[in-house]
Amino acid sequence: MSFKIYFDGDPTLYDVRMFFDLNGDDYTITTNENDIVDINVRSQWHSYNFNDNVKSKTKLDLCIFFSNENLARDTIEECKNNDLYYIINQYDPNRQHSRVLYHDFLFNRTKAYYTNFKFSNDTIKWMWYKNSYVLTNNLNAKTKNKIFLSPTFSYRKSLRYRPQISNLLKPYNNKLGYVSYMEGDNKNFLIPQKILPKCKDIDFLESKIIDDYPGFGYSPPHILYYENTFISIFGEICEWGEGYTPSEKTYDPLIKGHFILPFSNCGYIQHLKNLGFIFPTFIDYGYDNIKDDDSRFLAYKEEINRLLSISLEDWRQFWDDNLQIIVHNQNIFYHKPYEKLNLVEFFA
Repeated sequence: MSFKIYFDGDPTLYDVRMFFDLNGDDYTITTNENDIVDINVRSQWHSYNFNDNVKSKTKLDLCIFFSNENLARDTIEECKNNDLYYIINQYDPNRQHSRVLYHDFLFNRTKAYYTNFKFSNDTIKWMWYKNSYVLTNNLNAKTKNKIFLSPTFSYRKSLRYRPQISNLLKPYNNKLGYVSYMEGDNKNFLIPQKILPKCKDIDFLESKIIDDYPGFGYSPPHILYYENTFISIFGEICEWGEGYTPSEKTYDPLIKGHFILPFSNCGYIQHLKNLGFIFPTFIDYGYDNIKDDDSRFLAYKEEINRLLSISLEDWRQFWDDNLQIIVHNQNIFYHKPYEKLNLVEFFA
């Protein structure tokens, strides 16, 4: 079925065509409020009001480009007072509603960007930059000379734990790994692939200092950081609460061939396991089962310190012993189909 969709939001911020392309829909977009359409769409909850002059079968709020700890809860509460459908990128097993639909848009985006999905010609891809989304064929442990990579950019004042991860790892920057810390210091951040796409020398990359953060939003750290390390240590977008939102912080290192140590809400690792990802036993993910947030973070920090005390020789052995896990997690992005919603069922 072909959908006619009304959307008058700013596509340079959040282009809803990304969702419909990846969902495999046959659709047309109109900005003519006099057209009769199937779906009247807005992007990002409360970002702008619907045009009530548009005649449509249904109204759809695409809340897929962002998340917070209370997204599912707040969206369900919001929909009690209207007849909208919401698509959100947060899965909350304790909160379900027939008009609030979970969709793993960020898995779709990661799969699409790294496997060269062909979007519609008019689609403006969110946080996409030429030469930024590249993978490596080098999974050789012998060429790795550092332990960790930690993109810990803290942009929200409400973040409780990510700045603490940054402060914990900061003394080890360029010694045991690479950490991007932005709090009050714009000269220390991971060089994005976008800035030096042709660089092949990790020593040159380590010595490179850029005077100020370019400010173009998320862009993947350079692939050389991944090739020279074993594990990504980071705080996810949701640090507490009950809703799970895997983002590029989780999906990028998995598709690029890294072990991961994410800090998120209780049960996040189990959620990733439910999605098919596998985790090595030499890393202690027991912190994931601790409900109290501060206690969970304390256990998380203890595991960071333990992992940083492991020698490079032992890390290389752990890598070789668990290489099948790395490959399995990468293959999920190649073999698992795009997550899709049947819009005919909900909106036609």
